[in-house]
Amino acid sequence: MRIRNSKLLLSAVLGLSLVWPAAAIRDDRVFESPNLGLAFFHPKSWIFKQKKHSVEFTIPLYEGKSQAKVEIFENTFRGTADLWQQLQGTAAKSQGAGVEKQWREDYLGVPMLLTKLTYVDRTVEMAAYTGLLYTRTPNKFQFRLAVPRGNFDDAEAIWKAALLTLRTIDGSLPLVEDPPPVEIAEPGKKPKKPKKPDQGKPTDTARVPDAPLKPSVTIVLHPAITAPMKGRFGSEKLEVQLAGQPSILRYEKGWTVTKVGDKLRFTHARASGIVTVDVLSTIDSLSPENQLVSAPSKTLSQFKSVSRREDPAMFRTAAGYRVATVLREGNSEAGDLVLFYGIGSFDNHYWLVEYRSESMKQAKDDLKLIRSLMETLGLQPNL
Repeated sequence: MRIRNSKLLLSAVLGLSLVWPAAAIRDDRVFESPNLGLAFFHPKSWIFKQKKHSVEFTIPLYEGKSQAKVEIFENTFRGTADLWQQLQGTAAKSQGAGVEKQWREDYLGVPMLLTKLTYVDRTVEMAAYTGLLYTRTPNKFQFRLAVPRGNFDDAEAIWKAALLTLRTIDGSLPLVEDPPPVEIAEPGKKPKKPKKPDQGKPTDTARVPDAPLKPSVTIVLHPAITAPMKGRFGSEKLEVQLAGQPSILRYEKGWTVTKVGDKLRFTHARASGIVTVDVLSTIDSLSPENQLVSAPSKTLSQFKSVSRREDPAMFRTAAGYRVATVLREGNSEAGDLVLFYGIGSFDNHYWLVEYRSESMKQAKDDLKLIRSLMETLGLQPNL
């Protein structure tokens, strides 16, 4: 769909209280993301910034007297729409924000899952507006708009005007998310080598009137598992199931593994706390990012008070996995409580390490063992 009468469209959306200068309409810029397969138009007054894991637009309001920030992410969430909304509420609560409302709007025939939050940044009352386009794609379009609370209505209207120009790069209509069945290789045959989706960076360029957008690359869903080619894995092996496919979990010598329910219990002669490991795939589970929000939030009520929380920067292990961790220390009704969560992700699978101890002194030594375990923990196809 090509928007030909942009001025008329913007007037209808923004109403009489806001005036978007005609020059900004004529000088629209186009934002394109090859990984998302999406593009939209916006005024040239928006300031574009490429960040490490997202892109950011600064939107001037009231002739530059105020501004709104919009960040755009690529999200690999594969769960249900209701679960996404639930996770947004849980994450907001854990960060001290309030959920004002949650709702859905359709864009390109697909639901946009929306949440409005309110919070205080230093002494400024803020409002945030987040959305996930619930498409059946490996990477989903996610945005977050943040603005001083009193300017929210105007900022929302301007951002929605840009969203109304949202289109796919190849002109096709996206499908609503519905996790596909897992492809299982026939016995004796190796799984097909996956084609990697395009890794091109998003661009923000001047719009050429009525010029067609560039064709998109083909989006290919990966099989259940691929492993780092040059990773250094632990010497021990255990056969596990990952998204319905047999796989091999590699881990460090010195640990004993037993199955407890759906998880694996890891024990070590020098560790006294409880260590469990779960192996997961984005094909049938939450994304690693959402899992790292969900898992700690489920145990937050066990603390009477939290004296220390650490969320260090991500790092890469010797096995080639990108790892993010959360550590909480404090008191429960029974005494000391230490909870640790580590997620290591590669391609479309990841492992989740959970640790619990009721001794802060012992936890210090246990965590050294766990961090060593994570260095060579990884999954490989069982060929």
